[in-house]
Amino acid sequence: MSRINTSDGETNKSKDSWTPQNKLNTGQELQLDSYYGPELPPDVLFPDQLNKYLKEQIQNLSLENGSLRRSLEEMQDELNNSKRKLSKPGLPIAGRASEIAANKIAELSKKLREQNAELESMKNRAKDAEAKLRQIEANATTDQQSLVPQMPSDDELYEKDKQIKLLTEKLQSTNAKMCEFRNQCQSLKQELKLAQKVIECEVGEKIGFQDLAKENGSWRGRAQQIITLQNKIQHLQEQLSNTTITEIPATNVLRQIEKDRRASYEETSKQLNQKTIQLEEMKKKLEASKARNKVLENEIIQIKTKLSTMMDKGMRDEQLVASLNNQINVLEDK
Repeated sequence: MSRINTSDGETNKSKDSWTPQNKLNTGQELQLDSYYGPELPPDVLFPDQLNKYLKEQIQNLSLENGSLRRSLEEMQDELNNSKRKLSKPGLPIAGRASEIAANKIAELSKKLREQNAELESMKNRAKDAEAKLRQIEANATTDQQSLVPQMPSDDELYEKDKQIKLLTEKLQSTNAKMCEFRNQCQSLKQELKLAQKVIECEVGEKIGFQDLAKENGSWRGRAQQIITLQNKIQHLQEQLSNTTITEIPATNVLRQIEKDRRASYEETSKQLNQKTIQLEEMKKKLEASKARNKVLENEIIQIKTKLSTMMDKGMRDEQLVASLNNQINVLEDK
């Protein structure tokens, strides 16, 4: 730590002569009821150091408040969308499961409103703390300019340290509450999604809320469809039991026709399968022939290339023989 000269004739005071109470007075009583932040480092003694430290804390608090505000807005949007979907006409939700889901959503909405109210209170406290921190920052700058080479009393420094520790404890408690609120908001969001899944299972897994709204009340749930089908089956069984003996021959004729139709269909299917197999075999043979033709074409090209090379070589040999004969004739003439 750097030393401070009180005057030209005074002795320099070293670091060892400082006690926890010998910190500079900022010139204001730190009455920050709602201030919260991490514990002040022990080396913050001068107003400019405190000013820098408080600026960093203000930035951190602003970022955290912005993140919480965005999370709250996202949850509120999801809740409003769910309410709009549930309040739309033409959504017949049958069964006790839908009632339980609706009650659960109402309960979750109530919890969310309570959490929002608490969160708004914490945000207001954070804003007050930021305003007081800015005031302290301005006061610290003023005190730094008007600082005289006289050290504050030990009692004042002790009182300031006591207030700072109290504010630090409040800050830690507030941070713990903010974490708890975030966890509760996340839990409420998950419960809301689960309630939406329950409602979708009740009205149909592959039918969306918007599709249901377009049906204008004519859509029926799975339970209603099952009851309708059961009634139809019962009605058909009654009709079948009331069939007279005179209707039996017609039934036999229909069965014989159905049997013949099935036999014809099976025979046609067999023939189709055979033709398909033959077609696949012909395709394979055609592919093999194409591959063979390609190989033969390559061989023909190679043979033509070799033949051309041999013809060129033969012509060069004939020219060489003619040249040698000419040379022999010339030598014989000499």
